[in-house]
Order: sequence, then structure tokens, then C-alpha cells
Amino acid sequence: MTAQVHRFRRSVFAEAMEEWPEAGRAEFARLLTRFVDALGSRPPR
Repeated sequence: MTAQVHRFRRSVFAEAMEEWPEAGRAEFARLLTRFVDALGSRPPR
């Protein structure tokens, strides 16, 4: 199930960014990774 969700998410992202230049995609990936890392480092509530 998890692999299926990841595939779906990747396909949605790819479709949304299909006309983005490579530099824009790379910057988005960098910022998204930073965001997810920050979420993961927060203490549980």
C-alpha cells in the first residue's frame, strides 16, 4: 500500500510540474525535503 501511495504522489507531482524548468524542480525538491525534515525533527504533541 505504501509503495502505491508513493507512486501516486510522484505521478501527481510530475504532472503538476511537467512544464517547470529543471532548476525549478530541483529547488522545489530541496525546499520540500527541508520542510519534511523539519516536520520529522519536531517533538510529538
